[in-house]
Amino acid sequence: MADIETGTVRANEDVHVPSNDANTKSKRKRLFAAFACGVALIGGSAYAYETLVASKHAVTDNAYVGADVAQITSQLAAPVSAVLVQDTQQVRRGDVLVRLDDTDAKIAVARAEADLARAVRKVQGLEATDSGLGAQISARAADEAR
Repeated sequence: MADIETGTVRANEDVHVPSNDANTKSKRKRLFAAFACGVALIGGSAYAYETLVASKHAVTDNAYVGADVAQITSQLAAPVSAVLVQDTQQVRRGDVLVRLDDTDAKIAVARAEADLARAVRKVQGLEATDSGLGAQISARAADEAR
């Protein structure tokens, strides 16, 4: 058993030390029950909140309101350079909604002006040729009359 001189204590083989298995199982059951109660409490609270509070308020992210809506179209086919209104902004007749890129239109106007200048020069050239040919006809007619 005990050796007083060396200060050591020896246990007998027949002494039974109670194990902590029963305490561990009991403690584990209590923790599991507490966890299950916590989950049930959180779930019940969420359900109660949804039922009693959240269901009374309508929340929509993409709802439409029945109002006057007009289809808008451009008279010209051009890329949009700027959008001057915000989504769901109220607008009135005559408000500028978008600004179209006028680069293609400017090129078309310059091309048309060049074509016009070319046509004017051609007409002037034909008029000059006409007056020259008219002078030749008059000269030949005068030669024949002599």
